[in-house]
Amino acid sequence: TCDVKSPSMVLAFAAPGFLDADTVGLELLIGALGQGDLSRLYQSLLLEKGAVADVGAGVCNTLEHGMAYIHASTEKSDRLSEG
Repeated sequence: TCDVKSPSMVLAFAAPGFLDADTVGLELLIGALGQGDLSRLYQSLLLEKGAVADVGAGVCNTLEHGMAYIHASTEKSDRLSEG
């Protein structure tokens, strides 16, 4: 079991594998959307609206399959931000 101390959410979507031609475009999109202090999610949800304390996005892929994800939390989480 997991003891959740603050509201948080993670959305995950199927993504192409590492060798797929669409992977480069997805990596660029996810980078602009949710990686770093200049990302759209960070600027909008954290800085402008103050709705979250931590937000980001990323992609995990193997050769054949992948997963794109977006996470947000009302409390800073070092574990999810490292990706």
